[in-house]
Amino acid sequence: MMVNPNILLITGDRGTGKTTLCSHLIQSAQSLNWETRGVLSLSRFTNGAKARIEAQDIHSGKHQLLAWRRSPGQKIGNSLSIGHWMFNEKTFEWGNKLLKEATHCDLLVVDELGPLEFQIRQGWCEGVNAILAGRYRLLIVVVRFEFIQRALQRWPQAYVVLLNEDSLVDMCDLLSTKFLTPL
Repeated sequence: MMVNPNILLITGDRGTGKTTLCSHLIQSAQSLNWETRGVLSLSRFTNGAKARIEAQDIHSGKHQLLAWRRSPGQKIGNSLSIGHWMFNEKTFEWGNKLLKEATHCDLLVVDELGPLEFQIRQGWCEGVNAILAGRYRLLIVVVRFEFIQRALQRWPQAYVVLLNEDSLVDMCDLLSTKFLTPL
């Protein structure tokens, strides 16, 4: 199998630093004057527990509430939900518009693809389309560990980065050196 160095699939268990790694690589790319686009999913904690997730537009830095932990007994109604998470569909519309418009950039980041995208074809759908369009110099996609095999079925030539708690710092340096070069 041939590896495509233009697509990085970053995966690992929860809390291993996948989004932190993306943030580091975005900063490195911006320091090299790369045009960066895409969406980061930033965890926000209350009393040490993940309470909500904000989507961040990488280009503008703007944030929108993406998901929040459902209260016990809270009715779901027509809202999109997975497990104990409720999702803001308006934020998905906003983020998907950003991803759809992220054409011909140097670095495109999609954080993250998981059950919404792979099981029910919702979430960052335009992120999947952007991957297929190939209008980037480097693409970084965060993929939930339990979906990495499905991602590889779609993008078999991608370079897979498996993070663990001990590899974050080394991986930041390695990937910056290997993939981020001056324009």
